[in-house]
Amino acid sequence: MSMRAEVAMSVLVCIWARDNAAQMSWSNEWRLHALFELCKATQAAIQSLGTGISYTKPYKAMVVLPEYYFTRIRTSALAAKAMQEDVKDQLVKELLAISLVFPDFLLIPGTIAFRKSLIRPDSKKNKASGQAKTLGRFDKMMMNLKSDQNVNNNQTFAQPYHGKHNAQNPGSDHSLQIVNSAVHLHGGWTQPPDPDGRHHPGPGVQWVQKNYYLYKNQAYVIHKGRILFKYNKQIGFFETQGASQEVQIHAPDVTKTNTAMIHGDRFCLEICFDHANTVAKDVVQEEAKAEQAFASFFNTKKPDIAPDFHVVVSDWVQVNDKDIVAKPGGYLIHASTNASAVVVKRAGSPGHTQIFPFTNGHLASYPYAVYRLD
Repeated sequence: MSMRAEVAMSVLVCIWARDNAAQMSWSNEWRLHALFELCKATQAAIQSLGTGISYTKPYKAMVVLPEYYFTRIRTSALAAKAMQEDVKDQLVKELLAISLVFPDFLLIPGTIAFRKSLIRPDSKKNKASGQAKTLGRFDKMMMNLKSDQNVNNNQTFAQPYHGKHNAQNPGSDHSLQIVNSAVHLHGGWTQPPDPDGRHHPGPGVQWVQKNYYLYKNQAYVIHKGRILFKYNKQIGFFETQGASQEVQIHAPDVTKTNTAMIHGDRFCLEICFDHANTVAKDVVQEEAKAEQAFASFFNTKKPDIAPDFHVVVSDWVQVNDKDIVAKPGGYLIHASTNASAVVVKRAGSPGHTQIFPFTNGHLASYPYAVYRLD
């Protein structure tokens, strides 16, 4: 009796083009439920292929969602996006739980927009190891702002989309001093500035309490109940718009890279406006230069560190072929709120080849597509 040979396949990719702006009032519970249903649809796609498939990764599929999949409940696109830190923490626990139900899936559930107080709560003062954190949140913010000026030419708070649309634009030393004073000296309390714009305490000046927050737009890679990688958006686009009742500061953690080794493959993540500003391309080129310098110094062969997977999540951006950083034979995966912008491509030299879905469907009226990466 002849045996049918197994077909080797790298992985499936399921992308849902959910229009987040059209469903801003939907709760996190509903969004989690929708993700669960999407995983079930992906599972059905795997089953439809039968048993003659040999998967070559420690997971069978990636489930990828667009940017801002998780925000606070809003009634307007002009309202603030960021949920509270404790709400984000609970949400992440729920995402980890879903990943345990679907252990064959690598989850990249879009991004979570949240803000955390510049005054670190007692529950956050220790690392997971139990060791006390040495840097305060304000000090980390300042470190990021300073280093930001030398990373990817990313002039935080000086560019139009960083500072112009923030609730407060701490673009001068003076305004940062106000934040510093409020956070370190007065427990979040501050005094309104005088009409001349200067801030100098004096008798009879009414003190008011302002909440100062760090804003994050963060993507996660999750597998089997563990966060394997997280990356926060570098180039903001109206990130803190609508946060008029509190001060939110977008100060990306630029000291961390957007690339990571995951199950033997190098992943590179970008979030929307990052791609339009070539963040991945710049980072990968800088890493390649550093590796070349290391190899030359030690007279060793330069390692291949080009990404196997270049993943973009957006709301929305058009992918530029010239800015795809996946190595030849690797893949570009773009999950977008705009269905026409969703694309999967196999990287090549000199050109890239578009991959078309082998099955698709709709969830809550929005299309999803499943791709085979052979």
